[in-house]
Amino acid sequence: MDPTIQALHDYWCSLREGLPPRRKAFEFMDIYKLAPNLLLSERVAPATFRFAYCGTTVADNLPRDLTGLVFAPQTARVTAVDFAQLYMEILGTPCWRFTRYAVDWPNAEYGSYLLGAGPLADEDGTLKYVLSCAVFQEKSPFAPRV
Repeated sequence: MDPTIQALHDYWCSLREGLPPRRKAFEFMDIYKLAPNLLLSERVAPATFRFAYCGTTVADNLPRDLTGLVFAPQTARVTAVDFAQLYMEILGTPCWRFTRYAVDWPNAEYGSYLLGAGPLADEDGTLKYVLSCAVFQEKSPFAPRV
């Protein structure tokens, strides 16, 4: 596993106490070195998520900074990834998810990215937030440059 994603996963697990961690237990300062790779979103309505935080590495390498953007099934996507669907799946199970996506927008340096994500609960224990970490992977030297 990628060490950056592993570090966030380990931190998330340390907050669990057998249940998905509460949002109030998550402290950016505890893992500030990972902040450039982090995303934090909040479910604001059924299948609708607002990005509360998008780290600089993620913002610099996606087609746009996601901070403050709202994604729902009818929202135009910034990538082929359907964030609303992915995050609904993550909130549907109280476990950590790992996945890899191809970079599907012009990017001269990266060809794919790894994503690790897990749910966070609100004060009532309802899974409402998704904490994730994106790590971009360099293109193969044999892949065509965009």
